[in-house]
Amino acid sequence: MSTLGTSLKWAIIRGISQPIQLISIVIFSRTVGADGYGEFVLFLTIVIMFQAVTGEGVGEAVAQRISADSTNKPSQHRYAGAGMVIRGGLFILASIGILLAKEPINNFVGHEVHLYLISCIGLMSLFQLLRDILRGENKILSEGVVQTLVTVARLPLQVGLILIGLGVLGMIQGLTLSLLIGVFIALILSEISFELPKREEISEIAVFSFKSNLSDVSLRIFNRIDVLLIGYFLTDSAVGAYEAAFGITGVLLLPINGLSKTIFPQLSGKNLDDSREEVKSIIEEALGYAIILSVPVVFGSLVLAGPLLEVLFTPEFRKASIALVIIGMSRGIESIVYVLRFSVTALDMPGIVTKGATAMLLIDIILGVVFVQFLGITGVAIATVVGFIVMLLIVVVDLSKTLSIDFPLEFWSHQIASAMIMAVTLGAITSLLPSQRDLVSVMSLIVFGGALYFVLLSILNSGFKRTMTDLVHRAVRYV
Repeated sequence: MSTLGTSLKWAIIRGISQPIQLISIVIFSRTVGADGYGEFVLFLTIVIMFQAVTGEGVGEAVAQRISADSTNKPSQHRYAGAGMVIRGGLFILASIGILLAKEPINNFVGHEVHLYLISCIGLMSLFQLLRDILRGENKILSEGVVQTLVTVARLPLQVGLILIGLGVLGMIQGLTLSLLIGVFIALILSEISFELPKREEISEIAVFSFKSNLSDVSLRIFNRIDVLLIGYFLTDSAVGAYEAAFGITGVLLLPINGLSKTIFPQLSGKNLDDSREEVKSIIEEALGYAIILSVPVVFGSLVLAGPLLEVLFTPEFRKASIALVIIGMSRGIESIVYVLRFSVTALDMPGIVTKGATAMLLIDIILGVVFVQFLGITGVAIATVVGFIVMLLIVVVDLSKTLSIDFPLEFWSHQIASAMIMAVTLGAITSLLPSQRDLVSVMSLIVFGGALYFVLLSILNSGFKRTMTDLVHRAVRYV
C-alpha cells in the first residue's frame, strides 16, 4: 500500500503540470502555428538527445549508490561529486561537438540556436543529476515538486517572450530560464553536497553508468527518433501535430513514473537470495497498475482522438488522430518496460535491459525510415510500438533467468474489459451528437468515460476497489 500511496502522491503532484503542458501546446499551436511549434520541438529533441549521450546513466548510478549507502553521508557527497565530474567532462565534449557542427544544426532547426543548445544541455544535465540525487535520498515527492515547478514556471516565461515578438527563440529562452530556476530549487531541497570524490568512486560510478547508459541512451534516443524522422522526411507541421498527440498521452506515464521512482529505493541494495519473495511482490504490484491509464486512453481514442485534436488545437492537427491511438498503445508497453527497467537498475543489474534497448532502437530506426515513406506519422508511431514490444520480450526473457515474475494478467484483463465497455458507450453517445463538437462537449465525454471506466473496474476487481477505498479513507483522515 505504501508503494502505491507514495506513487499516487507523486502522480498527483506531477499531474498538476499536465494541464499546464497541454495549455502550452494549445497556446503555441495558436501563436507560432504548427510549423513554429515543430521547430521548437526539433530544438528540444536535439537537446534531449545530446543530454542523453552526456551521461544519462550517470544519474542512475549516483541515485543507486546514494540510496544503497544511505547511512554514510560523506560517501554520498563524494558519489554526487563523482557524478558531477563525469557529467561535466561529457558536457564539455558535447559542447565542442555542437560548435563544430553548428551550421547543419542551425539549418535543421531553422534558427541560429547552437549557443542556446549548449546552455540548455548544460542546465538540463545538471537538473537531471540533482533530480536523481533527490531520488537517491528517497525524496520522491520533492523530486516531483521541483519538476512540476519547472513546468509551471516555463509557460509564463515562454508566453511572455512570444508576446514581445521573439517567437520560437522566445520559447527556447523561456525553456532555458525555467531550467535555471529548477536547478536553484533542487539545490535547496537536496541535503547532498558535491565533494571531491576518490578515484575509485569515480570509477565505480563510471562502470555502473556505462552498463545502464547504453539502455538509457537507447531509450532517450528512441523516444525522440520519431521527431527526427518526421522532421527529416516530412514537414515542421507534421512534427508539431505528432508532438501534440505525444504530449496528450504524457499523462499516461505519471502513475508509472511515480511507481518506478517509489520502488527504486525499496529495491535498492536488496539481495535476491535473501529477499526474493519481497522483491517479486513489489515488482508485481507495480506492474498491476502500470497500464491502468493507458488502456482506457487507447480505447477512448478510437472514438475521440480526431475531435479532441481539432478542438484543442486546429483542424490541421487532426492528421495525428490514428497516431494518437497508436502512441497510447506504445505508452502502455513503455510503462511495463519502465517498471522492469527501474527494478533491475535498483537491484544493481542494469545490463539486463541493455540488449533489449539496443534492439528496440535499431528496429525503430529501420522500420521508421521505411514506414514514414508510406504511412507518414502513423508509420512512425507503428515503428515505435513494434520497438517497445521487442524490448519488452527481450527484457522479460533475460529477467526470467534471474527472477521469475508472475504478470498480473487477471487485473490487466479487467482493465481491458472496462475500457472496451467504456469505448462502446462513448461510441453510442457520439453517434447521437451533431458532427460539429466544441471543447466542452468533448471534454465532458472524456470525463464521463474516465469515471465510467473506474466504476466498472471497481466492480470487476475487488482488490482495486479495496485499494481505492483505503486511499480515500486515508485522504479523508489527512484532510
